Parts: sequence; C-alpha cells; structure tokens
Amino acid sequence: MFHVGAPSLEDFLVVGDAWGQLVAKELALDACVLDIGCGCGRTARFLLHNPHVREYVGLDVIRPFIDWDTRYLSHRRAGGSNFSI
Repeated sequence: MFHVGAPSLEDFLVVGDAWGQLVAKELALDACVLDIGCGCGRTARFLLHNPHVREYVGLDVIRPFIDWDTRYLSHRRAGGSNFSI
C-alpha cells in the first residue's frame, strides 16, 4: 500500500474506488480488462465483483505485488469468470 503512494489505508481505498468507478463507466458487457502496471491490485479489488468484467488480467514488473495479488485477490472472483494476475 505504501509503495503506491498511499499515506493511509483510507487514501488507498478511496483512490482505488475512484479508479474502479472510472474504469467501470467505460466497460461494455462482457468486458476484458488488461491492467498493465496493476501493482498491488488497488483498482483490481474494485473490479472483482463488477458484473460487466468477464476477464481481467493484471501485469506488473514488481514480483512481490503479483505474488500478493495472486494470493489474496485472484481466488475471490465469483461466477467462474477469469480473473488472473
């Protein structure tokens, strides 16, 4: 959280929610989202349960972020759609 410029948990969640809403406004039904530079999943966590997202793929060059995302976010997707980081 602190590595992405969030001085507090509240700031981290508010910014993630704002990005999630911004992305959600542009999604078509059955959208495929490619998140380049997904980091620690700040935006991804707000797209997990969006009914328009059929597939989400997050990429980042910082391996510990990807490991954390895979461990804590990837399995939380309901409905059988593909959510991979």
